[in-house]
Amino acid sequence: MQKEDGTLATTPEENAEVFVKHFDKLYNRHPEFDDTVLDLLDQHPIAADCDHPPTDEEIQKAISALKNAPGDSGICPPIWKALSRK
Repeated sequence: MQKEDGTLATTPEENAEVFVKHFDKLYNRHPEFDDTVLDLLDQHPIAADCDHPPTDEEIQKAISALKNAPGDSGICPPIWKALSRK
């Protein structure tokens, strides 16, 4: 690992110190931005029909539209499709 002064770390302790400084700088930084730019963004219309639990028909439609990659659950779409059959 390369230290801040440009020399190479020669011990595991020096390597660890390089990582400590790097991650300290990475995770403890305070981003600066102008909140007023958020007001300049175009707003999407509110979807008024999303305020209810999905119907069985909506669930079946969503399951049938699934592609072959697993989602956040890790369950593959063919399994969801098999489970949803009546």
